[in-house]
Amino acid sequence: MVLSKDHIVNLLLECSPLETMESSRIKNFSHFVIRSLKLKRNFISFHDDEEIDHSVEVIASNLHHLKISGSHHVLKCRLVDMSSVINNKLTFDITSIKDI
Repeated sequence: MVLSKDHIVNLLLECSPLETMESSRIKNFSHFVIRSLKLKRNFISFHDDEEIDHSVEVIASNLHHLKISGSHHVLKCRLVDMSSVINNKLTFDITSIKDI
């Protein structure tokens, strides 16, 4: 299924009890933001061959498990309030890393 940025925002807002989210094969994005108070497990897989800057921002104070993977040319990653994270795995195949 193909979802736009607005679809993802609406999904997170309208599904407040959502505890697990898995997003795979995310392509053609410049800024990807996830904000949720209930989310406990988040698995994100990005794959983009375009040579543009990408940024990922995760704001989830109750997040226990986080996995971010993918291949990029340039990635800016911002993780906010990760005090509840128990298990974290970041795996990237990228040309350069900024702001990690």
